[in-house]
Amino acid sequence: LFEDTARTVSRKVAEASCLLVERNIAAIAGGTAPRTPQDERKATTFGRRTPADGLVSWSWDAIRIYNLVRAVTHPFPGAFTSFKGRTLLLWSVLPEGGDEQAAPGTVLSSAPLVVAAGRGRIQVLHSEWAEGPGQALAAGDVLES
Repeated sequence: LFEDTARTVSRKVAEASCLLVERNIAAIAGGTAPRTPQDERKATTFGRRTPADGLVSWSWDAIRIYNLVRAVTHPFPGAFTSFKGRTLLLWSVLPEGGDEQAAPGTVLSSAPLVVAAGRGRIQVLHSEWAEGPGQALAAGDVLES
């Protein structure tokens, strides 16, 4: 769903896993559960997640930034950007439409915090400085990608 986040998907997967175990525990314990070997010719792998995977590129459109933030929010390390050498963690955002004349990453307003994207804007609903409390952002500040 468009509103799902890493946390809500994790919860749904955990609930579905419990149901699967409940439905199949007797067959598993009794050794009668069907087994299908994996076809290694069709198998694929994917590399480990790295911290750089959470870096926001403000040149992206607002929907892509929104999708990144909700994919790596709690319980994961979060999406992030930086400003003057400090790291701003983005936990919850909303995409907004509009044609911005400001450069991507430019803070358009501070209350609420709204940032220009490559296409559209991002309203930041919940964020925090990784290093602890820090300076408030002001309109005209430019966040780094």
